[in-house]
Amino acid sequence: NSDIEVIAHYLAGEEESQKIIESDKFSVSTPIDFALKGGEITVSYAGKSTTIAVTLIPVKVQSITISKQPYQVVYQQGTTFNGDGMEVTAVYNDGSTKLLNQEDYSYEEKNLTLQDTIVKVTYFDNDEEKSTNVKITVVEKLNNGNVKNIELASKAYAFVGQNLNQTDVKVLGNYESGNKVLLNENQYRIISKDQVVQLGKAYQVTIEYSETIKLTSPVIVRQHLEGEDGDIVGGRKNTEKEYIFENGVFHETDTDVSFVGSFALAVSNNQESSLTYSINSLTDITSDITMRCGNSYIVWENNQYYMKPLQINTILDLTVNGEMVDIDNDVILKGCGPIDASKGYAPLYGVYYEFTFEDVKLAAGSNEIKLSFKNSTEGAKTCWNESPSTMNIDYINIDSHGVEIPDNPSIKKIEFGKDPKLEFGTQVSKLNLSIIAVLANNLKILLDKSLYDIKIEGLEDGEDYISIGNYKLIVTLKNNPSLKLEKEFIVEPLRLEAENAE
Repeated sequence: NSDIEVIAHYLAGEEESQKIIESDKFSVSTPIDFALKGGEITVSYAGKSTTIAVTLIPVKVQSITISKQPYQVVYQQGTTFNGDGMEVTAVYNDGSTKLLNQEDYSYEEKNLTLQDTIVKVTYFDNDEEKSTNVKITVVEKLNNGNVKNIELASKAYAFVGQNLNQTDVKVLGNYESGNKVLLNENQYRIISKDQVVQLGKAYQVTIEYSETIKLTSPVIVRQHLEGEDGDIVGGRKNTEKEYIFENGVFHETDTDVSFVGSFALAVSNNQESSLTYSINSLTDITSDITMRCGNSYIVWENNQYYMKPLQINTILDLTVNGEMVDIDNDVILKGCGPIDASKGYAPLYGVYYEFTFEDVKLAAGSNEIKLSFKNSTEGAKTCWNESPSTMNIDYINIDSHGVEIPDNPSIKKIEFGKDPKLEFGTQVSKLNLSIIAVLANNLKILLDKSLYDIKIEGLEDGEDYISIGNYKLIVTLKNNPSLKLEKEFIVEPLRLEAENAE
């Protein structure tokens, strides 16, 4: 709506007037095949409507830019240009950008002379050449000199459950010549505390090249989840060939992708279609949740299949601990194609792209992250007249910098992070509680189970399973027994409705 200025014309007797209508007060509708064909869009307000004819032009590359300089910028005469570390970005006529793969562009590979000051980088978009230049210096005899300092070639990542000293880093040496060289792992060492990485805590590592050349870097903590490892309702697991779509061509990879998908049938039958994960965080954090998925919005036109871009919030709801997370309209799972119908449509489903939910808040303790599929809210239909209400989910990454936690925190109270459940058949020895410590500065921290005792009143000595009766759960902090939690339970006989079985 914000792309359009709408004016309402009024007539009171013979007096005419007009005013500009706010963008959230009128509606805009488009033909279902608008993204492929264009056509007339309809603007409606107060029972009146008008149309605008829109012609689509192809999305194509307008220019390319060097978004990151190559590691080497100074050369000895007679050598050839090295593009390692260089990033080339394509700028499209719709304002979007794309980081190109190395194989997408080319550059001159001639022997360099003292007269060379630039190297031409070329990219072909549908046979149309786009180029830009990289500035270089050529000298008679190259001497890189000594390493002045070091830097990270990319962000540092540590995975939940690994030791901090296994942090994934790539280190560049900045030499006196102006060149950067990617260092071997035996040229530096990672200095860190000996600790297992947990989501919610802030970490940092020191990279040491020498006694005088070192750097300290924050670490992004990543919780990696395979898509098929969640609690699946209405979908199923599968394994299929993976494809890459580049420059209008599908390439089969050597990889078979295991994923969870096929939620659309349950959605069409008005049954629950969801995927749920339980994630522990040490503290309240803000995280980015990135999903790698294959699209399902397949359409057919002119004897060709296309995979259209899929606006995620039209077919998916995201909740964290039962609270709806607002998904921006620009969270899109990319499309691909076309492919001739005679070649089948299978490759379209095997192309995977990532999208990210940014700034998702997680609470200290146990978090339930739930993806719920639904019928397209914009009435989208595939070529089989079905709502594209599914994705092939390969994996999910949850990334966060975490929060600084003091080594010897002062705890002023404890609380349940998630309501405990004592039900018929609960095994006490495997009871998994979420107990939160509230510090003097009101920071909340998930407590390790070794720091508190659990007692259940009403349970006979030696019993490990909850039966029918009255119980009281008592949680006591070991180093401060005055801090405790109590909760009473009445456990009724277990009743299962037979028709609710799977």
